[in-house]
Amino acid sequence: MKRVSGGLCLIALLLAMAAPGVAQDTGLASAEEALAKGVQAMNEKQWDTAIQHFTYAIQIKPDFAMAFAKRGKAKLKLSKCAEAKKDYEAALWLDPKQVDARLALANMEDLEGKYEASLVDWNIVLQDHPDSWEALEGRAGVNWDLKRFQECIKDVEKSIQLNAQHDASFNVRGLCESDLNDHEAAKRDFREAIRLNSENSDAHHNLGREYELESNWNASIAENTEAIRLCPRCDMFWGSRGKEYNKIGEWDKALDDLNAAIAIKPDDVDFLINRGITYTGKAMYDEALPDFDRVLEINPQSAMAHMNRGNLYMRKGDDARAIIDYDEALRIRPDYALALSNRGKLRSELGQCDKAIEDFTAVLRLDPKSYETYFNRGMCLNDLGRLQEAEDDLSKSLDIQPYHRNILLERAEVRRRMKKFEGAHEDIARAMKVFPDDWWSYGARGQLYATEGKDDLAMQDFDAAIRLSNNGNWAARQKIRLLIKLGRYDDALRSLESLIALYPKDDRGYQLRSYLHSMRGEYEAALADALQKTSLTPPNFSDWNGECWYRGILGQLDEALKDCNKSLEMKPGAGATLDSRGLVYLKLGKLDEAIADYDAALKDDPTLAGSFYGRALAKQKKGDAAGAEADFAAARKLNGKIEEKFNKYGVKP
Repeated sequence: MKRVSGGLCLIALLLAMAAPGVAQDTGLASAEEALAKGVQAMNEKQWDTAIQHFTYAIQIKPDFAMAFAKRGKAKLKLSKCAEAKKDYEAALWLDPKQVDARLALANMEDLEGKYEASLVDWNIVLQDHPDSWEALEGRAGVNWDLKRFQECIKDVEKSIQLNAQHDASFNVRGLCESDLNDHEAAKRDFREAIRLNSENSDAHHNLGREYELESNWNASIAENTEAIRLCPRCDMFWGSRGKEYNKIGEWDKALDDLNAAIAIKPDDVDFLINRGITYTGKAMYDEALPDFDRVLEINPQSAMAHMNRGNLYMRKGDDARAIIDYDEALRIRPDYALALSNRGKLRSELGQCDKAIEDFTAVLRLDPKSYETYFNRGMCLNDLGRLQEAEDDLSKSLDIQPYHRNILLERAEVRRRMKKFEGAHEDIARAMKVFPDDWWSYGARGQLYATEGKDDLAMQDFDAAIRLSNNGNWAARQKIRLLIKLGRYDDALRSLESLIALYPKDDRGYQLRSYLHSMRGEYEAALADALQKTSLTPPNFSDWNGECWYRGILGQLDEALKDCNKSLEMKPGAGATLDSRGLVYLKLGKLDEAIADYDAALKDDPTLAGSFYGRALAKQKKGDAAGAEADFAAARKLNGKIEEKFNKYGVKP
């Protein structure tokens, strides 16, 4: 680093630095006496007084290197960094071996991120003073900055051997150990630094970071609180505590801390991202969006900002924009496991399970021990009917988290569908052992009993689930489904109307009542409830298909066709929707289109009796008697009452 250019220029600079605005009448006879007075003032933390004495010493003796070095140190205490740096450089020009100035300048270069220049200065000191614990400690810090962790450890351990009472050495060694994943050793060193100097705010903050890695949020908050007390102008401490408050959902406290951090450092991208996360957690989406946008103005390649803005859009229900941001985050950082996971979850919610599984599989390549990802992929596989694969994934998840209630109950559901009733009961019993009064477990067992045909036991469990739940909505819906299965339509309808009165904004009640109306042949009422459902939440492919189906039965064929097409845009090749559109084409007299849709539906799901029957009708109308007869036979084999159903739809041979 080029410190000063030209000897004559520096002499002029020294005279200028010594001259201005300092009272000369100090009563001191020599520069050395002035220096001693300055050192005494420094010991008493009277920084301005110390600067006056050092300046007078320099006026008496302009080439007094020690006075420049000491004045630089006093100015640094007053955060006059630029002036301090000039004094250190002047001291070193006068005396290149002035140790105090060299140590201080190396420290300043480290703080400025000029690591290589700092390393040069530490090495110069150590050439003449190989046992300087301060230089060894300082060089260790630079090696940590440069991610040379083994060199860092080597230097700091020698520094500790020379001076085992200096807290900063233990703090630096703790940082290196943490980055080498020796977190227990790191915690010991940070605690030792605090024992030696309870006012070491950095050590408190770093110990808090170790607790954060353990998900010990409250302990981390306590350490950062102490760090803030010691250094209220240190933005990083406010930002860290705000992030921890985010982790435990203390959104208001998080917001206060992050606002404090941003007031000190307005364009820090980490603080802005975390404040955006806080606003998102508080559902203050309009306030969150500018923070993420600002980060992307500062750094358009911030994968984290794109990912978190994607989370915001997902929470707002703007799924298309969410996917765009997740895609961009992954373009920037293809191995971003959290973005892959979040995109997978959104795709799963959108019914795009094939794509979701691709994302979850990519996450597992990065983190083969992610129990949550096995769980998420298992749920998708369950939705796709790939039950054995789903069971395998959920079992892998439980190998990592053996008593996770949600995973146990999901595997019980898969096993119920596979008719592995004994294994399903074992999973539910395990969940109940951990959570004895868990309404969800009772509800899951009720579903299992219903599948086994043990309707009385199922009804008892659903009633228990309703009683135990603070919100009996889900369990009540399961009981209503059982009533429908038992043909007790009037009881089911009464229960549904009571449920909807309690939860008028819950779309699932309308969805279930729509299904009940369809079972009773009340298609206009079924359509009305289906429309009410989609007025409350954005429609998915299944919702569009339901509306298409009811409109098709009611003869609203043009609108029905539009609904089916929207469903197929969201999930191309969905057999249920192709079956619905096949009926619409059949009623429109578009027989070739109807046959094509029924063909595709049966390719997706060869158990669709309605598709066989509809295709038979279309073939019959086209004069293909043999083909029609084969399809009629296949339909009746799957469902002996299929003809009666189609008569209700207004379609007859």
